[in-house]
Amino acid sequence: MQTVLLSIAAIIAAAVIFNLYKKRQVEQANPPVGQFMDVEGVRLHYIDKGQGEPIVLLHGNGSMIQDFIISGLVDLLASRYRVIAFDRPGYGYSKRPRGRSWNPIAQARVLRGALQQLQVTHPVVLGHSWGTMVALALALQSPAYVRSLVLMSGYYYPTLRPDVPIFSTPAIPVIGDILRYTISPILGRLMWPSLLRMIFGPAPTPQHFSEKFPVWMALRPSQLRASAAESGLMIPSAFKFQRYYQQLTMPVVIVSGANDRFVHPNRHSMRLHRELPQSVLRLIPGAGHMVHQVAPHEVSAAVDEAVGRQSNLSWRSSQEEERLDRGQAPAAAPAFAKSHSDYRIASSKVAPEHKPNIASAKEPLLTIPLAREELEVGKTKVETGIVRVRKIVHEHEEMIDQPLLREEVDVKRVSINRVVDQPVAARYEGKLLIVPVLEEKLVVQKQWILKEELHISRHTVEAGGPQSVTLRSEEAIVERDRHQPKASS
Repeated sequence: MQTVLLSIAAIIAAAVIFNLYKKRQVEQANPPVGQFMDVEGVRLHYIDKGQGEPIVLLHGNGSMIQDFIISGLVDLLASRYRVIAFDRPGYGYSKRPRGRSWNPIAQARVLRGALQQLQVTHPVVLGHSWGTMVALALALQSPAYVRSLVLMSGYYYPTLRPDVPIFSTPAIPVIGDILRYTISPILGRLMWPSLLRMIFGPAPTPQHFSEKFPVWMALRPSQLRASAAESGLMIPSAFKFQRYYQQLTMPVVIVSGANDRFVHPNRHSMRLHRELPQSVLRLIPGAGHMVHQVAPHEVSAAVDEAVGRQSNLSWRSSQEEERLDRGQAPAAAPAFAKSHSDYRIASSKVAPEHKPNIASAKEPLLTIPLAREELEVGKTKVETGIVRVRKIVHEHEEMIDQPLLREEVDVKRVSINRVVDQPVAARYEGKLLIVPVLEEKLVVQKQWILKEELHISRHTVEAGGPQSVTLRSEEAIVERDRHQPKASS
């Protein structure tokens, strides 16, 4: 028995050492790519690239900034916008302090503080997967601050998810801590290929993602805790938020892979689109949950639409939407090129009037000039006259005969000289106030001797007779001089 226990302990110790080694190795190979800031005691890692309208990128569960960088979306957007992407608390190189619930509302509050430090105003906020909940929380908390939303592959309504109990186990105190430092990273690495097929399918996993995404960064114990906690918060957060979606007033562009196996578009993206009249739905045929990895140009166009609101642009096929509404499987996926830059929509069943007006990487981009009107309002002072005000005080004397009342107090000392057991309090007898005067003497024992009492009475004295008083009144006279108006700026 002792041999078995020693063997188990040795295996656990070896697993811990291996995971710590992989953590150190992957962090050395993937140092921070951005900058750091502290907000409400939380250290955040972020990148800030490009110039123009601010676009904020929020990654999904288990991911980090590198997800957006590898996809090419950051470079696409930074060519015409200012792009700010965060490692959300607990991911990448951002910290996630214990002792507080890191639900979407808490994260949105911290990120709002970060954006204020960066002097970002009225951003377009793009959230992917779990990041859409943070984007929605930010928009619901600060509707006047968020210009518009781009919600990508989001989970918006509570549904049955058998994977939640499995993925949320590492967040359990003590047990989860043991798992995260022993078998969870190893099991996660073994399950990684299956997970990629789930989130990318039906499209194949792009080669650039397989080669560049730092897998072991996502399997570090700290990031596994954040990911597990968000798995447990996913359904309760969706249950809470669904009551407030109709309060959103800003433009919303909803993007989803038509063939998403991880979050079904009919139950989430299409349902949210039906609930928000100011929203636009963009279904990308053949794309799965990681729509920005296989179709970065289409996601970039969705951001353009969120900035410019070209509502007449439609990407989805009416047949495709009807199939999803009926609960049928989406149409066959188009072929994806190995490189994400060669992706294009290839469905031949789209009606001519619904063909996407999006240029692929091999076609010239359509440039649409945007005009902006500005209204300048000035103020000019116009002098129409002068007003003089003078004040006159009138005085006159009158005789009045009113009684004047005053109160007088009589104090009468009454000798007592009586020993009492305890101090005597002041008291009223009718209108007479009696205040005891005590003297303390020490004989064999302490005694209180009531020396005397002050009998205080109050009465009113009336004094009458005519008196002379002076009464004053004021009168204001306004005189206006009219002359020709004279303008002054």
